[in-house]
Amino acid sequence: MQQLLLIVLCVAATLQGSRVPLNLPPAGLMPTAEELSETVGSESDAASIISQALAGFVAQAPPSATVTVLASQIPSAWLPSMPNVQFIRLDDEGMQSHYNGCGAFLWVNIDHSCGQLVVRVGEGKKECLKRVQAYRFTWTLKGWQLGRGGTGLIQPFDCECS
Repeated sequence: MQQLLLIVLCVAATLQGSRVPLNLPPAGLMPTAEELSETVGSESDAASIISQALAGFVAQAPPSATVTVLASQIPSAWLPSMPNVQFIRLDDEGMQSHYNGCGAFLWVNIDHSCGQLVVRVGEGKKECLKRVQAYRFTWTLKGWQLGRGGTGLIQPFDCECS
């Protein structure tokens, strides 16, 4: 029972706090860079973890890609350097316009529980979730280490825009 309470408290603490004030999915689950850093424990650890997760996620995309992210969620220093991939960071207003125009974007969320981090990277556009991939990181003496494999979800929806 105590373990269940601890997990519930960890998840509740992760989901608390201010959120990016946009009308974007996943509603209420787009933490700011500051909130992601707090969840992980430091900005440098957050940068490393999110960079690894983004690199893994984007590597599954076509060889030449443009990837749009929310600037208030992902600082430029957190973006991985990848050949043939251009990351575009939009401010809140630019992202809302991009979303309203049916533009695709990536989002990141992190859950922290019992010495592990689950980093979810999602891709979607207006009324359409294309893909979510989860990456599990475990705390070791060397810091946060990416575990083997990840869980993925691909849900092709009929989008209102194509």
